Amino acid sequence: MKKVQFLLFTYLYVVSVFAQEGFQFEKGVNKTSVPFKLINNLVFVPIKVNGIELNFLLDTGVAETILFSLEEKKEVRFFNAEKVLLKGLGNQAAVEGLKSTNNTLEFSDLMIKNHMLYIVLDPEFNLSSHIGIPVNGIIGYQFFRNNLVEVNYHKKRIIVHQNNERNRTKFEKKFNTIPITIEKFKPYVNSTVTLDNHEVAVKLLIDIGNSDAVWLFQDRSAFIKVPVKNFDDFLGRGFSGDVEGKRGRLQKFKMADFEFSAPVAAFPDSVSIRNVTMVPDRMGSVGGEIMKRFNVVFDYQNQRLHLKKNSEFSTPFSYNKSGVEIQHNGLQWIQETVRME
Repeated sequence: MKKVQFLLFTYLYVVSVFAQEGFQFEKGVNKTSVPFKLINNLVFVPIKVNGIELNFLLDTGVAETILFSLEEKKEVRFFNAEKVLLKGLGNQAAVEGLKSTNNTLEFSDLMIKNHMLYIVLDPEFNLSSHIGIPVNGIIGYQFFRNNLVEVNYHKKRIIVHQNNERNRTKFEKKFNTIPITIEKFKPYVNSTVTLDNHEVAVKLLIDIGNSDAVWLFQDRSAFIKVPVKNFDDFLGRGFSGDVEGKRGRLQKFKMADFEFSAPVAAFPDSVSIRNVTMVPDRMGSVGGEIMKRFNVVFDYQNQRLHLKKNSEFSTPFSYNKSGVEIQHNGLQWIQETVRME
């Protein structure tokens, strides 16, 4: 089975994202725990949209909420729907979609109202057949913005905690805490990679919606070079077609005090990422193959990441050519057309 990755790149208006309130606990509740499905390093959770339960990819690499593959979920109602054109990386031909506001999302004891989301109408954009379970959407920033979100990869549970001093102190005592930055609604961490015996400081997007260990962009630094031992590979697929690149092993990857030997890194070719708008100094991403080796707590409000090793920490890095992977960085909203009744 050919490895499949879907790469989509987002530049949706950030004002709309910021205007939303994020998930809030029901009155009297300060913690909730929900099991998730872990498939090829990716986290899938159930979330109700306007009362109908859908399966979502949980993805720190996106700001917006996007729905697709709703053929079997025709009972989902959307409010204030407007036609829009959605454009993928490098694709001059836009595809039709919808923008909808005033939606209600529920995750266990958490709720968000007046939520804006985008619906991809193209039936060919279908992750379910590649993942093996129904996948109806991707959710990012709004899931993480208000609360302490614990991703327990070992127990396969999402545990959301009220973001208060008591809980923050608890995690600071039990976990290793490292600073991150939240830029354009996404988390970034400073790390180092060792290539050709040279240690290079890199700023990376923390992207749990990326199933690989590390992505590095060659054109962002003269010190980022593809290892001598490498191979050409299909890295992903977006609206613009296939994304190609190379894979090779880093000598080391280090994040805070945690060091990994010989992780497999992906190096997308420059053509594939030429239209991606990046925050200053970003040189790549750290994905699920690294993050699954920890139990992780995201604290967006205080720009902190809490990490604790789990039993996967020392597992050797390998490359499974028969696997299924997803890369997602969103969609580009380019034109609103007409109001839908």
